[in-house]
Amino acid sequence: KASQSMEEAGVCIFHASTVAAACRYAYEAIPSTHHLISVEWGTGSGLFNVPLGAPISALIRLCDVPYNHILLGGPMRGIPVDNLEAPITKSMTGFTLMQSFCGEKVESCIRCGRCASVCPVGLLPYLSGKKAATTPQSKCLQCGACAYICPAHRLLVTHVTAKKKEALAYGCS
Repeated sequence: KASQSMEEAGVCIFHASTVAAACRYAYEAIPSTHHLISVEWGTGSGLFNVPLGAPISALIRLCDVPYNHILLGGPMRGIPVDNLEAPITKSMTGFTLMQSFCGEKVESCIRCGRCASVCPVGLLPYLSGKKAATTPQSKCLQCGACAYICPAHRLLVTHVTAKKKEALAYGCS
């Protein structure tokens, strides 16, 4: 069903480089020391074979393009990168370099309801910042449509993700 999370549906998705590394280790006993990471920017993109543990800044320098913001992931669901000295890990698959992004000038919610109107599972994303939010965060697909359409430029996916983690930590959904 469209409203199910991958975990609820029993689906596992593996990055192609993870499968290739597992095969190299299983058949040739070669451990994984590098990871393929894609980087996209306004005028192009690149695929880089980066040593695990290298700082993010080393990867970004290889791109040699101007940027003001770095997202771990894409422009719709990406998470802003605050620490460029954080190490590259196996869970990182791509970065987006941007001149500006929706969270640059975050304003308070204006209660326009646009986020709710585009939510594919009918949630009320504007409530995600509230402490006592009644929105069932576990149903969120984290598609980013709410953040994309928000005229206040709120980072709604980031809020919902934080609330999902908080709910899981307390054994709620």
